[in-house]
Amino acid sequence: MVRVISVHHFTGQNVQTVEQPTACTVAPPNRLLSALTSNCVEVRNLSNESDVMFSFPTVDEVVQIVHCLNGDYVATLETKFNRQNKETNFVRVYINWDSIATLQQSKMTSSGVSLGSSECGMVQPMRARIAGRVTPTTNQSELGSLEMIEIPIKKNPNMIGCCQISGNLLILANKIVNVYAFQVRTHDISKLKFIDFKELPLSIELAFAPIQVEFCENYIACINKDSMHLFKILQSNSKESTNDSGTSNDNEFNFIYPGNGPIDYRKLLRDEALNAAKEKITINLPTIVKENSIVHKNSPFTFTDRDMTAAVKSNSPVENKALVYTVQNLIQLKLVPITIENAQRQVTEEFKSMVLKPLYIDQSLNKPFDESDRFLRSDYRRCLNSVACLIATQQEGYLYYFDDRDPGVDRDNCIAIYPFTAPVFKLVVEDYFLHALTETGLESYTLRFGHQLCRNFEVVDNVNVACPPLSDSICLVGLRPFLGVEQILLSENHLVLLANSETSPTHSVSSNSSSNASFFTLYNLELPSPKTVFNDISIVANVHRFTSALTYCHLLSEAHVVLRMALLLKKWSMTDDNVKFVIQAKSNNEDVIETYRTSCALLGDHYIMCNNEEEYSLAIPYYKMARVLPFEVLTRVKKVQEQSNNQSTKGLIHYLKKTLLEIKSGTDADKFFGSNSKQNFSDSILDLLGNHGYEDLPNLILKSRIIREYSTDKLIFILTEKVSDNFSQLAEKYLALAVLYVQKCDPANAQFYLEKITKDNLCDLLLENDDLLFETTYSVQNKNKGVTTFSELTVLLISVCPNLLPFLFINLIVEKKTMTLNKIIKVFLEYLPSSIGNDSSSASLVLQKTLEMYFEQYFSKPENIDLTKIIYERGASEAMKLLVRSYLSQLQILQLKHKGQQDCKSTDSNKKTDLLNEDDDTDKDRHQEKLGYNQINTTYFEEQAKKPAGSYLFSNFRYDYLDKMPPFQIEITSKLYQACIENYPAKEVHLPDDEADLVLKKLQALLCSQVIPKQVIAEVNGFLSVNESLRGNESLQSIAMGTNDAVLLLIDACPQCLLQFGKDRFSRTDEWKFLIATVQRRILRLSQNEQLNRVCFFHKKILKDILTYVASSMTLDQLVQVFPQRFSQESGGSDTALGDTVVDYTENDLDILKEIQNYEPYVVICKETMHANQINKLITTTGQQLLCTLNL
Repeated sequence: MVRVISVHHFTGQNVQTVEQPTACTVAPPNRLLSALTSNCVEVRNLSNESDVMFSFPTVDEVVQIVHCLNGDYVATLETKFNRQNKETNFVRVYINWDSIATLQQSKMTSSGVSLGSSECGMVQPMRARIAGRVTPTTNQSELGSLEMIEIPIKKNPNMIGCCQISGNLLILANKIVNVYAFQVRTHDISKLKFIDFKELPLSIELAFAPIQVEFCENYIACINKDSMHLFKILQSNSKESTNDSGTSNDNEFNFIYPGNGPIDYRKLLRDEALNAAKEKITINLPTIVKENSIVHKNSPFTFTDRDMTAAVKSNSPVENKALVYTVQNLIQLKLVPITIENAQRQVTEEFKSMVLKPLYIDQSLNKPFDESDRFLRSDYRRCLNSVACLIATQQEGYLYYFDDRDPGVDRDNCIAIYPFTAPVFKLVVEDYFLHALTETGLESYTLRFGHQLCRNFEVVDNVNVACPPLSDSICLVGLRPFLGVEQILLSENHLVLLANSETSPTHSVSSNSSSNASFFTLYNLELPSPKTVFNDISIVANVHRFTSALTYCHLLSEAHVVLRMALLLKKWSMTDDNVKFVIQAKSNNEDVIETYRTSCALLGDHYIMCNNEEEYSLAIPYYKMARVLPFEVLTRVKKVQEQSNNQSTKGLIHYLKKTLLEIKSGTDADKFFGSNSKQNFSDSILDLLGNHGYEDLPNLILKSRIIREYSTDKLIFILTEKVSDNFSQLAEKYLALAVLYVQKCDPANAQFYLEKITKDNLCDLLLENDDLLFETTYSVQNKNKGVTTFSELTVLLISVCPNLLPFLFINLIVEKKTMTLNKIIKVFLEYLPSSIGNDSSSASLVLQKTLEMYFEQYFSKPENIDLTKIIYERGASEAMKLLVRSYLSQLQILQLKHKGQQDCKSTDSNKKTDLLNEDDDTDKDRHQEKLGYNQINTTYFEEQAKKPAGSYLFSNFRYDYLDKMPPFQIEITSKLYQACIENYPAKEVHLPDDEADLVLKKLQALLCSQVIPKQVIAEVNGFLSVNESLRGNESLQSIAMGTNDAVLLLIDACPQCLLQFGKDRFSRTDEWKFLIATVQRRILRLSQNEQLNRVCFFHKKILKDILTYVASSMTLDQLVQVFPQRFSQESGGSDTALGDTVVDYTENDLDILKEIQNYEPYVVICKETMHANQINKLITTTGQQLLCTLNL
């Protein structure tokens, strides 16, 4: 749909009568070049009433003329008839064509008469040379010399084109395209630079003979009445080519499959995997693409004509064969006849015109350029963002847009359709408008490539940057009647129309003239500047501002894009050197920038008054682009409300909320909320939020630190008085009040409101607003690096709900990744030294729980299952050290706490010891039976079932023997010593303490896991050596020691756990051998004291259990290796098997040794066990074989 609104007005118009040209073009600055039948080119100044400035000669009659910016040359296609009356065409290039203007002007001034067309070449002779073959003479290289360069061509050309930026020249001969590269060479003698052209060693064969060709960079577009082809020439070093002709069609599949057969998707994936270096395979479904395409709903042409290709061929046999040229097809259109219903005829449509427009922007805005793609590219190739191509049939125009870095040929690149009001002759496209020359006159339309261009190089997120939608209706902004117009040309600031009609004002003059020359009417229309366009559109838009908001917004958006393109697209000029190169034009855009910001502000004013969230949210990016400050927005909105009688505040509240969240502490905050800010700005915001946006106020308070700091008391009043307890987000309200009271240094009220929030709601709110937990302060010297500490709210939460904080911290580290473990540890270490009393204790527990939860999640990852190959993340090693220190410190604190209770427990232990010292044998037997060491046929330490995993870190790694040691089980040996020896010093017994036991288990499990760094193990050993009375000291030492050292420790401290210790820790036979020998030595020593018979018997039972276990769990060969060497029983027997020194044994000792070194029963047990295992294996194997033979 097209919106018809007349808002485009030409600044001025000039009408002249000119001789009918054979060809014409424009050249900067605002000059019209008209080729006449008298073999000369007339140059007119469009800025000065189209007056003739000068003229320069041509060799033959010009049938096509183009001007190129780079090199400032004029290329012509000239024709003449030879002696056989056959027409022959030539391509010639004219250099320094405007240098003779000064000479001609001086002659005309001195003589007082103007030069005729036949006299234009008499002022200065034309110097000729052949491109690429003849260099200019020394005189030709002088400045101001008109030069003609003849392009040597093998075939008769019929069309030319040039790239304005690269200077390359395109020559078309029927279907063959040849390209001549623009070169600047240096003269060998004069050392002056001169222009030359070199033929590239390739030719491009088209699928049809075009009637119009456009050329820019490495893009070529050609068109005839029923076909249109746009393609891109690429050069690569690969020897692979997609087909023999060197062409590549990106719309075709890169594999060989029948076009109408089924496709093997698995084979597709295999092909894609094998060709990993190539682009991914894309499957296009043409039917769906056509249905979704805006072009093909009512288009008169096919979607993609696969037969329309261009073949690149080499013209040189010595060309580097490693270079491969490919064609990337962008547009392939073929017109089809239109069948009229209820009629036996068809209407044939035809292509009428085509425009190819490259869009250059600043290099810094573009994506990186692939330097390998330099073929046919200019020096400004990095500035080329995209290419727009506009194609016109008789009734419609189609605007295509292609990104230069990624053309996206698999997408629908047609972004707009133009339905013209009359049949079209020709199109021209400026930076802001499309002008269509039709049968009835001139039509001007708004463009759409600006909308797409903005989205192409920047992220239009509608948060920081916005852009009018591409789907907005196209505007017909100008419709002017012109009759008999045959040519339309566009210069930098002028639109030129050449008309020849019976109604032309000069028709009567030309018809009565005796000359045979015919005349045209030249309409010179001065184009309006972007600022003038904006003012004209604004005048019309303001009429509809309050009556038709959509029309107002649409017109303002069109004006906004015009200004945006004026700032974005590059303008070109030329240097003043001998060879004139194209350069970026310097222009003063201050007025345009200011007008652009005005357009952004007006769009922001419009959107902020809308009621739809999708619309009023757009006010934020437009105000940002306009650089309008928040207090200025308040003033603007109040003014609009007064003018429109619309008191809507939804958009304003939304804007203020989002803006307040983005304002950071410092100068920005002081600008808006400080004492020097605009009068009552902060009060106005709070009044507005309190009256209209109070439902969102709690959330805003939680997210905006600035508003909390500058308006604490007023916010508390609004929340307590205006926001009732029936508020839907009650948890947000309570947390907001708690934060405000913390800000006000009122922890009692803050705690009161915190306790009103459920744990789940508080957790969710704090995770959503995690910046409430921390504060970052920056030094004056280094504003980029700040120090993060706990906020006052976190300090309060440590004492109120310490169990919640570890979960929050771990979520921030692991899930949200907004914090790191190293940073959290630093924050704790900053806080702990300054905390005292309960706060310090609670903070330590929070740190401990945080580290526990972190390591639980860290070691639950599949890649961290193998603990021997752990690679710690940054801070994890320090965290492990802190966790171990935390456990040791907590054990020490709990022990000091219960020291008084331990004395009472010690008194009770003495009473039990007196009972053991009774001499009654019956009582002794009863005690022995109770202890279990007189049960001959069963082991004392029965195997326990596999314990379930605990709820603490590494609980499954904790050794089982630790449960048989104090404080988890009474140490039996010390009790036996007390029963055997009078006044034997009682061993310190720890009182039951579940809390301390849990901490001890956690520390034991951590040490058992073997993930503790060595330096931490050394630190633990040092701590234990200083604190010998620490709960579980011996058990912790045994974990940190080697097995042999631990055996020597446990034989003294807690021999009852030795068997389980061996099960948990031993992996070699020599370790079992050392254990057995150690127990034997202890038995031998104890047997020398008759008072210690009970203790000796207990150790004998331990030895028997150990030997029984190894005999039943090892093979005979292993068992023999485990037994210590027997001693010699000769007279004066001595033995070194049980020790390192020679020992003389008594008769009693020899009996004991004989008893404890009697290994025969255990050898029998081993053999019986092995035999039983063999029978069991045989039964199992036989049963499986039998089961397999049965036919069940």
